[in-house]
Amino acid sequence: MIMTPTARERKSEKLSADEYKALTRWVKDQPTQIDAAEIIGISREVLGRVLIVKSGSPVTIGKIRQVLRQDGSTEAKA
Repeated sequence: MIMTPTARERKSEKLSADEYKALTRWVKDQPTQIDAAEIIGISREVLGRVLIVKSGSPVTIGKIRQVLRQDGSTEAKA
């Protein structure tokens, strides 16, 4: 049986150092982590995990990047 290489589907995406700093500043500016999570559209648990491991699912990281861009906390990445 011949194994053919396939494109690996990423299950996790890492935040850049600048994005992580912007996220932590943005979360601190919110009244609570629950409020921050609701604004992003994720659960508090998921936000907490992203803050610990600096990565998450591509969907979660996309939501975080969108909020940071709207807030002006980071420059939009091309």
